[in-house]
Amino acid sequence: MTQPGETDGYTVEDHVDALLYHHAPVDKVIVACDEIPEKILERYSVNGSTKVNLVKQDHPYQIVTKKLLSFRNGFIHHDPEKIKAVIQELLEVR
Repeated sequence: MTQPGETDGYTVEDHVDALLYHHAPVDKVIVACDEIPEKILERYSVNGSTKVNLVKQDHPYQIVTKKLLSFRNGFIHHDPEKIKAVIQELLEVR
């Protein structure tokens, strides 16, 4: 989700471009592909926050899509166990 006043309208690619601008090496990008319940999206939109989407088909880095979110009490959370699993998976592929 975007942060009102900070990342308004940002896409996944915009976030990566910000990293690249600061010379961070990027070869893989992990993107949450969970379906966010409409009621939760509406709650966030009231505060000016929108879903961060992947908009381009081709990238100079690998896109890894995984279900990484959990939903509790009407809020979106990055699930640390799911993130841990995908990072371990990527490290084992080396």
